[in-house]
Amino acid sequence: AIDTPELADMIPEYVYPGDKVEYIDDTHGKLHLMFMNDNSFGSSIQSFGLPNGGMLEYTSLNLQIIGGEQPPVVYGDIDNNGSVQAYDASLTLQNSVGLLEFEEWQTIRADVDGNGSIQAYDASLILQYAVGIIDHFPVEGRGISNPTRGLEDSEITVSDFDLSSINVGQTFDITISTSELLEEWGVTAYQFDLSFDSSVIAYEDNSISGTLSDGGMVAVNDQNEGIINVGYMTTASLTGAGSLITIEFTKLAEGNTTLECTDFLYNTTSITNINNGDVTLVNGNESIPMETQLIGNYPNPFRPAEHSSIIQFNTKKAGNVKLDVYNSMGQKVKTLVNRKVDAGEHSISWDGTNDQNYSVSSGVYFYKLKQGRYTSTKKMILMK
Repeated sequence: AIDTPELADMIPEYVYPGDKVEYIDDTHGKLHLMFMNDNSFGSSIQSFGLPNGGMLEYTSLNLQIIGGEQPPVVYGDIDNNGSVQAYDASLTLQNSVGLLEFEEWQTIRADVDGNGSIQAYDASLILQYAVGIIDHFPVEGRGISNPTRGLEDSEITVSDFDLSSINVGQTFDITISTSELLEEWGVTAYQFDLSFDSSVIAYEDNSISGTLSDGGMVAVNDQNEGIINVGYMTTASLTGAGSLITIEFTKLAEGNTTLECTDFLYNTTSITNINNGDVTLVNGNESIPMETQLIGNYPNPFRPAEHSSIIQFNTKKAGNVKLDVYNSMGQKVKTLVNRKVDAGEHSISWDGTNDQNYSVSSGVYFYKLKQGRYTSTKKMILMK
């Protein structure tokens, strides 16, 4: 029953957030209603009047359902498109680490294990449902049982780092490793917080390639100073012992810091046996360039019969670098560098030959350096 009887017939049996209903009457023209609150039972309905020259505009209606049943909650459908998909799992994983905020109705739908909080395990269950591995959620009354006896005794280790040659601006990796995980435990998700001294190091990136977690999805919230929140989900049980994830940091200053791992969960099981890592950073002998830069070549022009030309470039951080030589037609003549290099100052020589080691003719040549998003091209002249 609603306070405008003429509109009673337009109310559908079930109403969901974002649902829209159109009502037309002869007096006031077209009226659009949008149901704003979850399920909208006993809640306000926002209405927008579009009168045909009239002055009447509906501003709000009160809906009260008398009798009948509450509409079912569509668990896992976070984006409210009517189906449970991998995208819903991704949204839930991002919410679990604080990258996204949910509306109240989204929180209800995302808590598919029914424990009252949104965790990476909820995201994993939604993903498993989306791909057909499971056909129901624990919150719906039929549990998904995995024996977890012994899982709580698992051991997590954060690697130490002590490298005397590292300099400000250089990156380094630490790993989060686990003791043996049994397939019967059904571990398809983990999450943890990792805190550190933000005046000494800064989070850069992460990788699960080649680890036990390879093939899953990671979400990392690095928006808060001195701590990152990490969440992971997959569809198949993690098994074995070894590295779970590699985390890359950049050195900001000389000093020490402890990498403290807290609030670690395998699915919903809390792991407290954690070995935290210590990082000791001492300045090395080399100075690290402030930016990646293609400096130039010398001599220029050059005669290969007398000497090669030396191409110099700097890299601010370690990473893959490619350095190619092209002729004036834009055709690649030779690849001089195509590999990962350390941060620092570099030089490479070109002796005037192509990739087949044949001498090229006199003329103008161009050399191009690429690292990540950085690209720079310079000109040199080869003379016989």
